Amino acid sequence: MTDPLDVLIIGAGLAGILAAHTLAESGKTVRLLDKGRHPGGRMATRSRDGANFDYGAQFFTTRDPAFVAVVENWEQNCDLDIWCHGFPTPTDATNYEDGHPRYAVFEGMAQLMEELCNLLDVRTSARVVRLAHEPNR
Repeated sequence: MTDPLDVLIIGAGLAGILAAHTLAESGKTVRLLDKGRHPGGRMATRSRDGANFDYGAQFFTTRDPAFVAVVENWEQNCDLDIWCHGFPTPTDATNYEDGHPRYAVFEGMAQLMEELCNLLDVRTSARVVRLAHEPNR
């Protein structure tokens, strides 16, 4: 890989994809490498007999105000649904609304990851075996 890049990110899971978006928005040239066949990391979906199954993360929660703002932008551009706002606990099975939305994707969490990668340079099935620093690069 001799293309001039500002940043090479290893791992195209949620953290890598968010980092790539942030860096690209600041004008950096970014590439993501992931060993899997699809981006998304633990946000993975399998299809069988016409049904989709998330076998990694089935939902995610927003609590941090900065992440809430990011997800609000996703809601406008992706097929994202609020699944619930909390869960019953062993000590209180009646009051499980904690105010934090849990988001899910009807087609599967991998669909969200694919949509978030649309404008990024993502290379999948890329196994990194060595990194080397070159002066002035």
